[in-house]
Amino acid sequence: MSGITPRADVCIPSFEELHAIDPGFFRRGQAGTHLDELSDDLHQLFWSRPDNRAAMTLLGYR
Repeated sequence: MSGITPRADVCIPSFEELHAIDPGFFRRGQAGTHLDELSDDLHQLFWSRPDNRAAMTLLGYR
């Protein structure tokens, strides 16, 4: 990619900063919270979709 130069002065925001901007997306910042945020039916529906299953497998889940 020509024309793209990495910046050395970039600061990655903390979870708290991201949560303050969009608490609906950045909910708790803890692994496993889906267990009490998704019903069993929604959890099964999510994993029944081949595209979801493939993406999550690529990310190292299940």
